[in-house]
Amino acid sequence: MLKATIATIVVLEFGRIAPATAMSITHDVVCYHFMGSKLERREICKLEDFDTSSVLSWSDGVKTQIRWVSRFSDTPTLDGVPAREYQRDPKTLKILETPSNATSVQCLQALESNNSVCWTR
Repeated sequence: MLKATIATIVVLEFGRIAPATAMSITHDVVCYHFMGSKLERREICKLEDFDTSSVLSWSDGVKTQIRWVSRFSDTPTLDGVPAREYQRDPKTLKILETPSNATSVQCLQALESNNSVCWTR
């Protein structure tokens, strides 16, 4: 299921409050949680994509915050922790040495731990 949402956000602009509009697209994806190379969890979750961030919503209510860029860094973050991007094969879930096509599983690994989250595109 694909759903588009437009949200109005109030931002501070040059000392005054001004409305800003953010558009997101939400769809169901297969999500994975790895601890090192061990698959800990696999389920259908919701992926909400914004311009520079995404949110994975798991069935237990946990939300994983992903920031793709910020004005301070080009390194993505996973729940506020710097992370590295990589891909896995959709059938074997093995890490791909070279990026693949749109069918590969997208992943982020927190640089301070062995925790990774992955999702289908």
